Amino acid sequence: MGYNITNMDELKAHIAILKQDKIEQELYFDQKVNSIKNSFNNPFNYIFKSLGLSNQSSFNSDYITSLAKTFLPIFLNKTILKGRGFLVKTLVTIFTQKIINGKMINQEILVKWVDQLTEFINSKTKSSKVKDYGIPEDSETY
Repeated sequence: MGYNITNMDELKAHIAILKQDKIEQELYFDQKVNSIKNSFNNPFNYIFKSLGLSNQSSFNSDYITSLAKTFLPIFLNKTILKGRGFLVKTLVTIFTQKIINGKMINQEILVKWVDQLTEFINSKTKSSKVKDYGIPEDSETY
């Protein structure tokens, strides 16, 4: 790389050329990385779009949504998918990550579910009536 630079103007011009080459190379590698990402994402996006699912996780996304995205695949893998292969568990994890979004599980919906559950439990306990036997026969009523 023996460059024959004799004065300051040639040095500045060479620095400008190197900066331009750097920018072009960064753009080239960014395009390559994005094309590789797209080649892996496109089959999954096609599957989800054909199933009518879309990745709208930013809609009303809160900590409940994040917890569901994290712990639902773990729960499924430990219970329902116990003994299944790595591929099945990976596919279920990918599907649950795509399916769970802010519209489906968020704090408001979780509060509604808990309210419905408590109403259901309270209605079951209130249905057992307390028997009233009235005034006992041995009481001192005149």
